[in-house]
Amino acid sequence: MVNTEKMIGLDQLRVQDLAAFEEIHDIANRAIGFVDDQPWCNKLKNIWLADSVGHIYGIFLADIEVSINSGADDQVWIVVGDIPTAYLDVKSCKTTDEVTEAYVFLMREWISAVYNGQDVSELYPVGVPATIEWAKKLESRIKFIEKNILHTKP
Repeated sequence: MVNTEKMIGLDQLRVQDLAAFEEIHDIANRAIGFVDDQPWCNKLKNIWLADSVGHIYGIFLADIEVSINSGADDQVWIVVGDIPTAYLDVKSCKTTDEVTEAYVFLMREWISAVYNGQDVSELYPVGVPATIEWAKKLESRIKFIEKNILHTKP
């Protein structure tokens, strides 16, 4: 289980700026909807904001009741924002930095496959058509994450 002491439960969220508050609630609702739509999630028990850059990028930790025989973990990371939503397991990613690194890796893998005309069906599902246009859009967002999130941490 991931330690949630430094995370913020959505019921405890306090933001001085109303626009920032709305942005965080918007991505939180998208994260909740994403988890709720997964066949391995029987019920969302709790969700915490672990990291965010407004509506652009957010990481949430979801505590779920898994569907019987799904083999899913009872906690998952959800990455959401102005990017394709993804979930990552807590066994592979123990911290938000590791989540960001894994997310960037998965998206870069997809971008590279699209640019090289390769099949993306065995890669993490990105949820957009595998076209050069979409690869360029995603690449610009990944570059932002790399420059402003990954490379700014001590």
